[in-house]
Amino acid sequence: MKRPYIEQLKQRAKQFHQHQPLPLTQGLYNVQRLGRSHDAFTYEANAIFVQNDHRVYLHWEHPRLRYMRQVEELAWQQLQHQPSLEQELWIADNSANYRNLSLSSHQLLSWSPASHEARHAFYQELSQKIQEVGQHTDFHIRPALHSYWTAQGRVLELCCPMEVRTEADLQALTAVAKQLLQGEQSLQSLYGDSDYTQADWVREFTSPTTAATPIMPE
Repeated sequence: MKRPYIEQLKQRAKQFHQHQPLPLTQGLYNVQRLGRSHDAFTYEANAIFVQNDHRVYLHWEHPRLRYMRQVEELAWQQLQHQPSLEQELWIADNSANYRNLSLSSHQLLSWSPASHEARHAFYQELSQKIQEVGQHTDFHIRPALHSYWTAQGRVLELCCPMEVRTEADLQALTAVAKQLLQGEQSLQSLYGDSDYTQADWVREFTSPTTAATPIMPE
């Protein structure tokens, strides 16, 4: 059964694309620069393509990124127990300046940038905690697909085990996304029981040449 609100969004998305066409290259609008080495790990990519006269905004993540985020989140919690990652990042780079109001109370006046040594020590501790958490905690990241409509087009969030290093890789990823949206393929038919686990993380991030560090993709 068609939902009127979704149908309205689809119509608005088609009108949006019709009045604001994109400069596509081989049917694709690449949002970021590619060209990584053939053995580099990849984490995420973004692109826009057109399907059925509307835009599809594709955001892809490799399972290793989602796994790493879970490891990092737990490591942050065990380090400082602060309410949010953004606050942790900010506090790590600054120190508080207080004015004493009495023997038992003080007032926050300002923040001063932390020293290079302090930042280095903080992130060194974080890297060690990430290693510790990764060695003792096992998460499971399966391929996942989530899509929804906006007035500008359809958003597709895709997590699957591909490497996107070049324009050709991005084209291959887009082809997979189109097949999934059209129902020609499913995550099960493409990737079976693929599951990114602790064994994959240990193999990729604890060798001497790929020791885990905080991953903060742009």
